[in-house]
Amino acid sequence: MRLRINKLYRLIAYRVAFTYRTFLSLFFQPVLVYSIAKTGTSSVKKTLRKYFFPHPVYHVHRMSWTFLKKLKQKESIPAIPPEWDKDLWTRNLIERTRKKIHWKVITLTREPIGRQVSATFEGLENSNLAGGSEEAILEQAKRRLNIQELPVEQNNAYFIAERWFDEELREVFGFDVYSTEFDRAAGYKIYKVQNADILVIRLEDLSRVGPQAFKELLGGKNTKIIKANERAASRLQPAYQQILDTITYPNAFLDRIYNGRYSQLFYSEEEITTFKKRWMKLS
Repeated sequence: MRLRINKLYRLIAYRVAFTYRTFLSLFFQPVLVYSIAKTGTSSVKKTLRKYFFPHPVYHVHRMSWTFLKKLKQKESIPAIPPEWDKDLWTRNLIERTRKKIHWKVITLTREPIGRQVSATFEGLENSNLAGGSEEAILEQAKRRLNIQELPVEQNNAYFIAERWFDEELREVFGFDVYSTEFDRAAGYKIYKVQNADILVIRLEDLSRVGPQAFKELLGGKNTKIIKANERAASRLQPAYQQILDTITYPNAFLDRIYNGRYSQLFYSEEEITTFKKRWMKLS
């Protein structure tokens, strides 16, 4: 009963906030932070809402029709978080305003293995395992991150970031990032498409070039990146750090990851070599 009440309360809160932002969109340029999870989107959202108010800032991870249909099939499951409803609301808003609003979109990338490790711990933090012992958390993290029996085909969690640009950004805005070039030295690039200006920026460069990129996309305001969702503030930090210090991957698996379209587009050969050394299993 308490779970249902809490879910209803959160749903109402999201609905009120979304309605307020929709009203602001009638008068001010809306901004959409639209990216796969664990790429710094919460920091970007907080930064924009502080420095670019009253411009409404929307924040979603997934809103393709394929994903939303899967959610609808699971709508009777209590575990579906109410904040995912705003993904549907946001997609409907975009569809209704395609001829009226030229969206400003911000999408982030992150080194794929580090992103997946972080996502795994966020999943543990949001589960009933979060209150368990550090040993139990470590064991569960190792199990979830185990790649010894991964299939050869790219359908596992480590390739979510690569697929996201096809399954989400391309489906919603008709933009194929893999058919373009990315400015690795700058750390970001703004792409102009039919219904949007899309800023793609690497999390690794967010503190360095984020303020300049936001100014170029949204106009002349000086900003400072506000950090959010830092793992250091979590009670799972010791286990998270231990995993970072000890987990390694077979060379063949690292080649699969870093030879993929995602890594090859957004990161240089020198950076990829550094990533490989970071995660490589020593013989």
